[in-house]
Amino acid sequence: VQLMVMLMKSNIRSEGYVVSAENIDFRKFFDWVHTEFGLPLPNIKVGKTISALAWREEVLRCTLTGSVPLITKETAQSANTIQRFSNTKIKHLFPDYAFIPLTESVKHTCRCFRKDKAIK
Repeated sequence: VQLMVMLMKSNIRSEGYVVSAENIDFRKFFDWVHTEFGLPLPNIKVGKTISALAWREEVLRCTLTGSVPLITKETAQSANTIQRFSNTKIKHLFPDYAFIPLTESVKHTCRCFRKDKAIK
């Protein structure tokens, strides 16, 4: 958020930046979240086939119930795709800015969620 505010206060317009400390995969991210909430780590590998079945089942479920899908075609495909992004452009613009490690961001966010939702 600090970087976004710094960009808004600058004269820079019509540019795009990756504002993230690092690249991690979904598995690692969700492992961190589970750990922070004291939950067991997932132990079922969901590949492309199961993902494809899951989003189709969600379409059917949501059509019948009128609910919002938990998994979409796009999220299923994204979960099975490795994409890497670079924050080099923003680092060149603000070389003194120190990114918060993603592990710390996850811990902080989970603490805030537990506090707001009274999750123990």
